[in-house]
Amino acid sequence: MPVQVEQLFGTWLHSREEDTPTQTVYRPADYDFPPARLGRTGYELKADGSCNALGVAAQDGWSRQSCRWTLRQGDPAEIVLTFPDGRRQVLHIASFDKGTLIIQK
Repeated sequence: MPVQVEQLFGTWLHSREEDTPTQTVYRPADYDFPPARLGRTGYELKADGSCNALGVAAQDGWSRQSCRWTLRQGDPAEIVLTFPDGRRQVLHIASFDKGTLIIQK
């Protein structure tokens, strides 16, 4: 079943505890994560096509790098992030459901 773009709207945070050698796991921001000593990175994907790549800031918050995003259907489906400097990042979706976004490394 194809991923529907509106299912991806929201903030997805890296759940590194669930990663495997070949996959990176993301969960919605309201997921009950265990404490993370190093903080959590992730992505904010907005309905208007804008996004933020979230990094860990020095003051226990997030640094935000603005970008644009699109969903490219295929096998696998891909989230394509485009940054203001022209750099692109492609996230290959290994699997997805409402509570889990798994990206192929």
